[in-house]
Amino acid sequence: MIAPLRKKSHIFLLAWLSAAVLASAIWGVLEYRRLQGEFERSARLAHGMVARKLDQNESVLSAIDAFQSSRPDLNLGALRTFSRQMIAHYPQLYTVEFFQHVTRQSR
Repeated sequence: MIAPLRKKSHIFLLAWLSAAVLASAIWGVLEYRRLQGEFERSARLAHGMVARKLDQNESVLSAIDAFQSSRPDLNLGALRTFSRQMIAHYPQLYTVEFFQHVTRQSR
């Protein structure tokens, strides 16, 4: 009578361990998928934000180029004012530097 009881307890223990391992594996797979989905969503949001800011920076460069091209002479005061206005609208920019092209004859 003791031997069949031990056999049943071993089978029960083995079944319980198998169920626990299976439940842990399923939980692990589901958690991995959840974390992967969360990472992908965060990455898409970050990519969108960076792409938007890069587009804004390109727009600022184009605006400064158009501003400078529309003036025959170099007016640093007007360029400084225009740059400050651009920086105020785009917080990712902290400075605008302007390097004037110097020809050999001007040197």
